[in-house]
Order: sequence, then C-alpha cells, then structure tokens
Amino acid sequence: MAVQPEAERSEPLNGALHTPPAAEPPWKRQMTGDMPSGLPLRALPLYIFLHVPKTAGTSARQMFRWMTGDFYFMYVNERHQPRPGGRAAWEEPGFFDRYLMIGGHFDITHPIVQTARSTGRRVIFLGVVRDPVARVVSLYDFVRRQPTHPLHAELAQRSLLEAVQQGGSFLRSYAVNAQLLQLFGTADPDRIEEVLAQENFVLGRQDALEAFFDAVAAVSGLPRPRRVPRANTAEKLDGPQATPAREQPGFEEAKARLAELNRAEVEFLGRRIPRLLITARPRPVPGLPSAA
Repeated sequence: MAVQPEAERSEPLNGALHTPPAAEPPWKRQMTGDMPSGLPLRALPLYIFLHVPKTAGTSARQMFRWMTGDFYFMYVNERHQPRPGGRAAWEEPGFFDRYLMIGGHFDITHPIVQTARSTGRRVIFLGVVRDPVARVVSLYDFVRRQPTHPLHAELAQRSLLEAVQQGGSFLRSYAVNAQLLQLFGTADPDRIEEVLAQENFVLGRQDALEAFFDAVAAVSGLPRPRRVPRANTAEKLDGPQATPAREQPGFEEAKARLAELNRAEVEFLGRRIPRLLITARPRPVPGLPSAA
C-alpha cells in the first residue's frame, strides 16, 4: 500500500526541533556512518516507521528527524521507487548501513521491509494509530483538497456517504481495516497476535503522542525534545466540491457504515492499543545518553 506523502506543514516550535547546534548532543553533530560509541550503524537496530496516513505522521517525522539526526533518517517516497529496468534505492548495496531509521507510507509486507530483514539487523517497527472512522474522514477530506492525489478524481464528485456506498479504490484500499493491514499485514486478530509475538513493535495513538514518543525514547535510548511538534491541520477546503465530510448530507450514516466496515479494527485498537502497545524490549546502546 502506498499513498502520496503529505505535504510538510508545521507550526513554529520555539526551538524544540531546531535547537542551536551547540545545545545538541555531540553525537548528532558527528555526520559519519558511525555512532559515537564506535559502533557502525549496521550493528544497531533498524527502526522502521510505518506511516499510516492521517495519524499525525508529519509530527512523527519531525520528531524522528530530531531524535536520530537528519543524517540517520530516510523517509521513503516516490523518488526511491524502482525505475523501469533499474533498482529501487533500498536495493542498492549498503543502503541500510547508512540509516538508523527509515519510514514511509508502506506496509509491513512491502519489499523494503523484506530487504531490511535481509541485513541481519534487529528491526523495530514504529507506528501511530487513530480512531478508524475519524482517520477515514480525515483522509477523505485530505484527498479532496489535493488535486494531485491519485484518488482525487475518484472522490472529487462524491460525498463521503457516496464513496462508502459505491466502493472503489478509496474504500477498498484505504478505508477498511487499513491500519491493521498496514501494520500487521492482516486484519485477523489471531494472526495479528502471531505477528506481535514474532516482531518488535512500539505502537501508540494519535491522541497520546507524548506517551508514544516517551516509549520510543525508552526503547531506543535516543533523547527526545521536550515538546511534540503539531502539524497544521486547519487548512481551508477550496471549491464547491470540497465541502468537508462533516457538513455533507448523510455524514452520520456514512460514519455508522464505516464503523461497521471497520469493526475488526475498532475492536482490536480498543482492546490492544488503548494507549500503547510495546513488544520491543529496551537495549541500551553504549555511548548514547540515557532516555530515562
């Protein structure tokens, strides 16, 4: 599953993410392939951020860039996809040796994840989830105000209720248990438990980002800024066909239908991720400051 990356939008952070270099941890200013402990990056865990659309991903990206340093973070987008007759960026020799964390709108079954596993590094998955219905409504509004989005033409003339009733790529690929499919590759609760037992996860909720980033810091040993960046989500929708879903006729019916379609996701998130879900155990890294 791949969705075009959301535009970078953020409020001023009063220095939270743009700390003067002198105030940054010394290891962050060391732009080499090794951490200050002398360990090469390939000897450290590889963190994979599975960016579920419309779950505060812009905030997470900014936070992770601060925590890892830009040099150690790679956000995969269309520029890194395979070209005709060529290889994807992540297929190049030594690609993963250069990064501590990668992220993007891809799922746990994506080839980049499979290639990352082949490096032998311990893989830790990071992700943020959101109330399923609220997420789908937000994504619907987002797509309709982005003319370049692949799904814009499909949704431009449809109300949310019509999009739900008539089906299509939006409903099929992005609106039914999509968070479970992206994070675990399945919506079956028993199979999800098998994945959780086998993999390292740090998962949080959009409405509890502070706790999520505290957990990432505790597991990774990487310090985090005091304040979580907040993306600007107050954009005005332009044009007569961009009426927000909440102002459309049939909105409550559409929400009820989405809740039914996403019953598996609603039940799982409520039961297993009321705030945090952590299966990755902390492994302190020599030379990095403690996050405790």
